[in-house]
Amino acid sequence: MVDTTDVNSNWVVISPGYSRLELFHNAGTKEIVRMESLKAGGGQIEWEMPPGGQEIYVVSGSLSLSNTKEPLSEGSWVRHPASTAGQTITVSTSTGARFYLKSGHLTITAIS
Repeated sequence: MVDTTDVNSNWVVISPGYSRLELFHNAGTKEIVRMESLKAGGGQIEWEMPPGGQEIYVVSGSLSLSNTKEPLSEGSWVRHPASTAGQTITVSTSTGARFYLKSGHLTITAIS
């Protein structure tokens, strides 16, 4: 069990105002699950969409993504399918945000 509200846990500072807590990583399938935190005024983050797609669920605050029309508010969820791999989006917040991010799990495998 991981307490994602514990500031003494394994949160890693990625850049000023932006931190990440890895919850799960499967090197074989490339699936990654993590909590991310972006403070108000934390600037903009450039993300390249990963192979296998990604999903974002906003736990608190609000998050703006350059590929969505409206900001994602607390309780919002968005899915970026595997076909978005390699596309770049900009992520920002005016209020601060904590969000759950899962990636690499939406790969489509052909059945022969």
